[in-house]
Amino acid sequence: MIKLSTFYNMTKVCSKCGIEKDLESGFATDNGRTDGRQRNCRNCSSNIAKLWRKQHPNRSRTISYKWKDRNPNKVKNIDRAKKAKRRAATANTIGESYKAADIPELLIVQRGLCAYCRGKLESYHVEHVIPLSRGGDNSLANIVLACPPCNLSKSNKLLQEWIPKKH
Repeated sequence: MIKLSTFYNMTKVCSKCGIEKDLESGFATDNGRTDGRQRNCRNCSSNIAKLWRKQHPNRSRTISYKWKDRNPNKVKNIDRAKKAKRRAATANTIGESYKAADIPELLIVQRGLCAYCRGKLESYHVEHVIPLSRGGDNSLANIVLACPPCNLSKSNKLLQEWIPKKH
């Protein structure tokens, strides 16, 4: 629903969550609509897309592969940006970056247990407590060993956004 004041205030109410949000930052463009913006806010659209990808993993993967085949330059730029972000995080590390030699010592300190679920580590991932994508660094203080299920489910969430499950 678009309010008449929308054109003056530059806000719109999301048809999914019902929250009034800024038109520019809250809604993606859609040239087929009279106001030029999608019906749902960016957050709701993102949640809908995530749910669809979860319900249709094979179809989602196929679409992703086709897009990557059609857009090799965009894929290359995205990869470059990710690498640059990782390099910047390493460069901004307070103190020294962790080294491969630190990992066995960390395994001893953690007593061979996952830092999150406290399960026995049969295999492990080196995990950034504060993800690089969220401003974390590569210092040893930001590194723990986690079991693959914990690390993969945590993804790039902060600890307060994620609850570990016993595996």
